[in-house]
Amino acid sequence: MRKKFFIFLISIMVSAANTYAMSENSDLPKAESDYKKNSAYLELGGNGILYSIGYDRLYKITNYSKLTLGSGLTYIFSEYYNRHRLWASPQINYLIGEKKFLEVGIGLTIPVITDNYINMPPLIGFYRLGFRYQREDGGLQFRIGLTPICLVSESRLSIAPWAGISIGWTF
Repeated sequence: MRKKFFIFLISIMVSAANTYAMSENSDLPKAESDYKKNSAYLELGGNGILYSIGYDRLYKITNYSKLTLGSGLTYIFSEYYNRHRLWASPQINYLIGEKKFLEVGIGLTIPVITDNYINMPPLIGFYRLGFRYQREDGGLQFRIGLTPICLVSESRLSIAPWAGISIGWTF
């Protein structure tokens, strides 16, 4: 179950990246080429569980719909146990709107470095439903949303409510 879920999410992310990366065109009019597509942000809660430092790239589909592909990193150190943990959170989000977006997405939270001091499943999926503010000419980016966590274990699938808020910069 866990392996199928992981393969399904990764295949969606890869196919979406290939489809929209090929549609980028450097011969676009000046106004379109000035569109700021990269964002870096700090998120509290959300897909990084406690916090994450993230980056995403925006792909314009139409004037009112966009796709973002990105990832975040979360690092936790427990001084009491002298243990380290690093998680990566790849994600894909669909945006509807112009400057103020409805954001709908899916992603994973995957342990990259772990000392097994926390009894957690090796794969955590999440959904995103929220609001995103991001201007075309760059600058401040703000997101807030519901990010329910989907815990995948060998015997069952469980969903826990969660939320996140982030602030960052589009360039």
